[in-house]
Amino acid sequence: MRPALVVDTHIGVVRSGYTRRTQALRQALGDLGTTTAEISRDGVLDREVLRIDGSIAECRDVTSSNNLSAFTANLADEIEQAAIEMQASLLHAASNHALGFATLSAARRLGIPFVYELRGLWHETRAALRPSYRGTLGFTAQENAELEVAAAADAVLANGDGLAAWLSERNCDPDQVSIVHNGIDPTLFEDLENAQAVRQKFALGPEPIVAFAGSLTAYEGLEDVVRAMAKLQSKSQLVLAGDGPAGDAAERLARESGVKLHRTGMLPQAEAFAILAAADIVPIIRPDTPLTRYVAPLKPVEAMAAGAALIVSDLPALSSHTDEGRGVTVPPSDSEALAQAMDVLLSDKDRRLRIAQRGQAWAHEHRTWKQSALTIQSVYDTIL
Repeated sequence: MRPALVVDTHIGVVRSGYTRRTQALRQALGDLGTTTAEISRDGVLDREVLRIDGSIAECRDVTSSNNLSAFTANLADEIEQAAIEMQASLLHAASNHALGFATLSAARRLGIPFVYELRGLWHETRAALRPSYRGTLGFTAQENAELEVAAAADAVLANGDGLAAWLSERNCDPDQVSIVHNGIDPTLFEDLENAQAVRQKFALGPEPIVAFAGSLTAYEGLEDVVRAMAKLQSKSQLVLAGDGPAGDAAERLARESGVKLHRTGMLPQAEAFAILAAADIVPIIRPDTPLTRYVAPLKPVEAMAAGAALIVSDLPALSSHTDEGRGVTVPPSDSEALAQAMDVLLSDKDRRLRIAQRGQAWAHEHRTWKQSALTIQSVYDTIL
């Protein structure tokens, strides 16, 4: 058996939650004895199909056409060619629907199974950043297309309970859907720099650390975090490890509010994890939108695995992480409630450590990429 994962981009081009998930799942499947190939549509102009490590193919750019049918047909040809060369026995496409339909076409031509992995809702991401997009013909067409490609698949994988619920609410057969949670590789949290070294490296003060690591986007609620910290009157300092358009706005608000903020920019993974491990609190305070209700990010489980006390918005995709005393939930977009929760944890070290220890133990026991890979392996075995 040699499955081929068909993805929008690979980690050699951009480092994101999407590409890190691909890399981690391929590694975990390989550890289980399932060698996978990767076919990547990167949209890089004039690049021919190439081999990077003998198991990754990159498709030629086919994005110049405004005709979705032509795009899908051309991309399907590229995927089929790569699958033949790699001797793929199964095609497993990750979001979004355009890639899914092209992979479905290639799989049917080759007579091999097709798995669709719903990792996110790209139309909801666009609407979260530009609300006027919601309700447009394009928005509706993309949502319908996601459902159509899922319905045509031999099996569907959902990134978390929220996306499984999204499919179920829209009449997707639940028997076809398997949940593949975001996970962690426990070995990546070993031998991280200690808190003192992190403070020295990034010139941090002695105050407790509130940290966020990831893309700094509008739907991460960073300004709510700054507003909450302003209410605490300099009891802590905020570290933002990442880049993105929301970083500047958070920095301006921090300056105006007297909040001590440090921006590190994008960091190697080990350094980002070291900051999370040095943090006293990691708040994942997303506003209430369809995107944030359904799509689970990597950030909470990584913060827990690093040993930070987690505070999240009370949203379905986030709140389950905090069950059984593993974290704290607050209403979305409520900086007053967030300030109160942060104040309690900063004032009660024993409680903060208990929460952090419970979360860390749970993440290392129940949210590993190996467990996610076992679910995928079981799906492969069923349909092959």
